[in-house]
Amino acid sequence: MGIQDRLREAATLIGLPDTRRPATTDTEPTPHPRGGRRPAPAAADAVALTVRVDPEEASEIDRWLLALRYDARRTRLDKSEAIRELLRLARDHEPTRKALLKRLA
Repeated sequence: MGIQDRLREAATLIGLPDTRRPATTDTEPTPHPRGGRRPAPAAADAVALTVRVDPEEASEIDRWLLALRYDARRTRLDKSEAIRELLRLARDHEPTRKALLKRLA
């Protein structure tokens, strides 16, 4: 399985729409009132979160985030913002939550 297939599978498991086919509305998450994005907390109010990955996975994550940034037509996409939104999506979107539970079981 190539990297693109693995990235596509990971995106599907976390509930991101497959851009190769039309999106369906019955499983789409409810958008956040401000369009799905929430600003980062101020440094003084933030709680640190550390995720350890091996070097190969880190490179895959970097490439995936660059592709995500490009697809979102953004000039910047911070890893912490992407992780916050993924966690929020897993909490708010039941199919994503179920896919995560299946992976963790």
